[in-house]
Amino acid sequence: MSNIGAAGMAAVPTETPAVNQTEIVRNIASGVRWMRFTPGLERLFEAETGARRSRQLMIGIIPALLLFEAIVVTDFQALPDIVWPAIVLRLGAMNLVGLFALLILWRNPPPALREGVAMAVIIAQSAILMVLVALSDSAYRGHYHVGMLLGLMFGVMVLRVRFWYMLAAAVATCFLFMATSLNYSGLPQIEQQGMASVMFAATIFSMMAGYSLEREQRLTWLRSLNERLRSDRFEELSSVDPLTGLGNRRALDRAVEHVRGDRRAAASVSMALVDIDHFKAYNDAFGHVAGDDCLRRVAGLLLAEARKRGDAVFRFGGEEFVVLITGTDAAGARQACERMRRLIEADSIPHVMPRRGGRVTVSIGVASVTDGTAFDADALIFEADRQLYLAKSQGRNRISPPALAVAGAAEPASQAGRA
Repeated sequence: MSNIGAAGMAAVPTETPAVNQTEIVRNIASGVRWMRFTPGLERLFEAETGARRSRQLMIGIIPALLLFEAIVVTDFQALPDIVWPAIVLRLGAMNLVGLFALLILWRNPPPALREGVAMAVIIAQSAILMVLVALSDSAYRGHYHVGMLLGLMFGVMVLRVRFWYMLAAAVATCFLFMATSLNYSGLPQIEQQGMASVMFAATIFSMMAGYSLEREQRLTWLRSLNERLRSDRFEELSSVDPLTGLGNRRALDRAVEHVRGDRRAAASVSMALVDIDHFKAYNDAFGHVAGDDCLRRVAGLLLAEARKRGDAVFRFGGEEFVVLITGTDAAGARQACERMRRLIEADSIPHVMPRRGGRVTVSIGVASVTDGTAFDADALIFEADRQLYLAKSQGRNRISPPALAVAGAAEPASQAGRA
């Protein structure tokens, strides 16, 4: 059975996110001040950006690890009294932290774990620098505090760690700085105070930059999502017949492409062209408003029967409809069309034509390709139109080619040759 039936009521389904524009506008208006969307949008944001975010962190961490290890060369000159501890901490401990972080990020973890891992990398490099400062008696050890500032800048500008996690990393870094600088007497007090002022100012500026960067990223994503929703809505409306709610010719083309991509469905394809008998006479007698009501009613009956099999119905123009049938042979397609014809006849929509028994009827032409070969939609419609002409020339209220007897239903008199 085909899974394209929904295309008969509207356009072929699109990948529209499961959120509405009101929620998006509300979030944009809030300015995302707290770096969080409403729950539904936050889940969608992570679903769309999470994997790319993990890759971004991995790409940033790898060169940072290499650079952090390369600075061990500087340790030989600046910290000659603790060369081996520096080697162990830089090449051993930091590598373990980095490799563990990369392993976690490779698995695309949940956002809290992902950002927490990035935060841990920043804190680890600051902690290692502070341990080196605490262990060394070198006169140059105070300059290693600059590495902490670089770590914060790296987290904000390169890794772009989410704001709240970056704030936690900055607080931890400042705590490590104070814990080591208070016990460091290698510099005059005025220089230590100046260094502390630079450290705290740089931390605040980094946090301001991190806040602005994430806020802008989130607002950009929101605006992009809003435009996608508008585009999807426009696409949907442009594929729907406004009178009947069925898909139009554009939706039919998309449904055909969908079937072509489904080998099982494409193995047996039929097109049925349905035409309301003497519809001009109906319009002349009852008026165009009633004619529109008749079209909607017939469309609903066709769709109700088609949905039982998962087939799709489209308005083809005027009083004509197209039914796209898959998953059955030619005989099965004709039987499905016969059930549609009977259903419309049995609904007894009043008509002025006495030869139609005073009720609306339809004629149907059917064309099928059931040998598994590639089908040409235009050729099927052309053949269905030819068969529709035969059905009309033979007296209307019938299908062509004729269907075998439908199980459980007697052949109506109208099928026997009502002129």
